Amino acid sequence: MLKRYTDKLDDEGKRYLNLVRDNTQKLGQLIDDILAFSRAGRLGMSLSEVNMEGLAREVYEELKPVDAGRDLSVEIKPLPPCHGDHAILRQVWVNLLNNAIKFTRHKPAALIQVGSYAEGKENVYFVKDNGAGFDMQYADKLFGVFQRLHGVEEFEGTGVGLAIVKRIVSRHGGRVWAEGKVDEGATFYFALPIQERNKGDSA
Repeated sequence: MLKRYTDKLDDEGKRYLNLVRDNTQKLGQLIDDILAFSRAGRLGMSLSEVNMEGLAREVYEELKPVDAGRDLSVEIKPLPPCHGDHAILRQVWVNLLNNAIKFTRHKPAALIQVGSYAEGKENVYFVKDNGAGFDMQYADKLFGVFQRLHGVEEFEGTGVGLAIVKRIVSRHGGRVWAEGKVDEGATFYFALPIQERNKGDSA
């Protein structure tokens, strides 16, 4: 309509059509995200040793064009491997790194740090940024479906990404949580069980 009849529409008509187009695109993204959330809980898992550091670096390289022209520093420290499904764990890194890139957009010098540490029988992985952050009193809402702490006018998104992260990590026997402070950044953690070697395995 906009292409074929733009010369026959007044400014108000063009505005209405643009609203229809924009909201249709948002609805399409929402449907895609809901389907992804559903698949994250239903797909069979193919378990193997996953190179988490390599996976995080690979995902960031794919997301880099999004931050073209920005003053953004990304530090990916050595990460221990885990036992899990490579394909769906990849989605965890996609969602967490994409969020970090998105929510540091308004920082003149943005910094994202990816790291890990061992805690008991788990490896804890984290993505830390110095972006928009959030109020900790709402931290329990972050991983729920359609839960957003920022308006869509400021940051795009459907509020499903972190729910997908939680579902995938939970399927691997892990847990998720987050810490943040408004305008000072956020850190998103996910912990996965350390795979114990069988006695017959070599060291």
